[in-house]
Amino acid sequence: MDDRRFTSLTQIAQAITGAHWSGPRFFGLRAKVAVSGAAAASGARAQRAAVNARTFEKRVTGMLADA
Repeated sequence: MDDRRFTSLTQIAQAITGAHWSGPRFFGLRAKVAVSGAAAASGARAQRAAVNARTFEKRVTGMLADA
């Protein structure tokens, strides 16, 4: 086993993944920050747009199948 010593959870997470991570978040000790205000509204708009795009795609696919 490796005898390295780490001084933070972030260092351990980075050693495991090879990428920079928040140690507490990587190990599930800190939840994601809640989104509110304009960012939440923007997210809701994006979700509606995705639903509308899927609906449109289904309609077009159905029209092409009927043709």
